[in-house]
Amino acid sequence: MMTWLSLIAAILVIVVAIVIFIMQSNRKKQKNFERLKEELRESKQEKETVDKVSQAAVSVAEIEPEAPAPLEEKETTAAAEVALSPDIAEPQAEIEEKVSEAVEAKPKRKIKQYDKFNNARAVEQLGLSQDEADMFIKELIQQIDDELPKLEAAIDNEDFEQIDDISHMIKGSSSSLGSGGVADVLSDMNEYSKEGRDIEIIRDYLYNLKYYFNELKTQFA
Repeated sequence: MMTWLSLIAAILVIVVAIVIFIMQSNRKKQKNFERLKEELRESKQEKETVDKVSQAAVSVAEIEPEAPAPLEEKETTAAAEVALSPDIAEPQAEIEEKVSEAVEAKPKRKIKQYDKFNNARAVEQLGLSQDEADMFIKELIQQIDDELPKLEAAIDNEDFEQIDDISHMIKGSSSSLGSGGVADVLSDMNEYSKEGRDIEIIRDYLYNLKYYFNELKTQFA
């Protein structure tokens, strides 16, 4: 009895294996068939695209460009008359005249002669060594560099109180370390800003301050 059951079971296993094999083979064939169809479809699309491009190129080549219409002599003459018209040229002349007037109206700044900055005062009165005095000058340079934009803004706004405050502060720092150059410019500027209200005179002091400040930076670079 067991022998027959074993035989039947073996046959069933073989049959199932054959069925599975057939199903897998069919599935693989179906996939290959679908892939082949897709490749054929893509190939056909590429061919159609190439044909369309070729036809378009032929069509463009067959179109003859039209020769540009010659300009009429009358239009050319009219354009020349417009270009040479004094009414057109007049605004340009007015602009040049205004620019010239603006340049002439701008005040010419002059450099006032001050002695070269000397920091011997820091050595003599503060008891510093020369190296220490020079180190403080570098700090002064940084301070002026920081305050100059504020001073310029105050001058542009004609804020005389702010001009007095800023110039007084950096005058004190520079005068305590030395004399000449920026120290003297700031001293004169601060003295004038206490009562003076001519903004152009203050701009002259600012111009000189920038000049001697650059000289100071070069001197203690």
